[in-house]
Amino acid sequence: MSAVKKPTPDDPGLHVSAPPIYRRHDDPARWSTQTDTTPTGSYACRCGQTGEATGRRQVADMVKQYEDHKASHAKDGRR
Repeated sequence: MSAVKKPTPDDPGLHVSAPPIYRRHDDPARWSTQTDTTPTGSYACRCGQTGEATGRRQVADMVKQYEDHKASHAKDGRR
C-alpha cells in the first residue's frame, strides 16, 4: 500500500485515516468501532493554515477546526 500524500497549501484539503480491524463476517464484535491503528488526520488551506492530529478526540477536534476555518473563508468571500 502506498503512503497517503498529506494536504499542502498548494494542494489543500482534509485527510483522515483510521483503518478498521478486519473481522470475520460471523464475529459479533465486527460492529465494534475500534480501529486497527490510532486515527490520524491533517489538513491544509490555500491561505497557509495547516493542522495535524493523532487520536480519536484530537482528529474530531481538528475536523471541526477545519470546517470552522473553511466557513470563515466563505463568509469573507474567499475560497
